[in-house]
Amino acid sequence: PWCVNGRTRSGNGCSKPHRGTDYRARTPLPLVAAFDGTVTAKTRRGGKLAFQNPAYGVMIYRHMDSFAPGINVGV
Repeated sequence: PWCVNGRTRSGNGCSKPHRGTDYRARTPLPLVAAFDGTVTAKTRRGGKLAFQNPAYGVMIYRHMDSFAPGINVGV
């Protein structure tokens, strides 16, 4: 599902070029974080969740439909 010029397919077309990789999956699909960290941002609009680990930096997940109970900034 790739578009030309390194753009990834998103919904009904290509998204703007960015450094991340978009993976398409059927919902509901539980997401497990790549490493432990503290939630630094959470937005319902756009389904964004960002968290930070001192050793690995910041990881951002986007386009999520929902969040598990208890997932909040600072946790």
